Amino acid sequence: SFQMRLEFCENKLKTVFEVTDEGKLLLLHFSNADYDESKINDKAKRWFTPVEVHVAGGNQDDHHGAKHTASSGSISLKYKDHKYYENEFGGKLEFLLEDDELSVTLHYQFYKNISGVRTWVDVKNISEKIVGLEYVSAFSLVGIDKEGEETPNDKMRVYIPHNGWCRELD
Repeated sequence: SFQMRLEFCENKLKTVFEVTDEGKLLLLHFSNADYDESKINDKAKRWFTPVEVHVAGGNQDDHHGAKHTASSGSISLKYKDHKYYENEFGGKLEFLLEDDELSVTLHYQFYKNISGVRTWVDVKNISEKIVGLEYVSAFSLVGIDKEGEETPNDKMRVYIPHNGWCRELD
């Protein structure tokens, strides 16, 4: 169950956020396709965090390989507020998340006349102690393969560019 659902559409790019009863912000949908709630089961929803913040000394709830998911900071962050406004570029969406140590602001800058977005994250220490950060994501999208009828291997291609300034990776 959820406390609040927030849906935004900018230049055909549809986003669906949900705030759980526990106060956790989830990013359930980020696509030009319509949101289909049946594509995500309630058990899987807990992984749909829109940001990953790994605090030094923290733990992960997802110990399967070298990845940055279910990080300690992400699990403890709670939704505090959001705002949407227009600026010179287009629509701007901001979410404020907090726990006892960190204040995290998620920024989603949409642009006029294109289905694109720029994202970034601001992290502020609001505690009296030193907090080290090992990892902060600028964007996190779980379930990118949930849309469409084909299998993930048939409908998706992932390209990892390898390049360098002075041909280090040739």
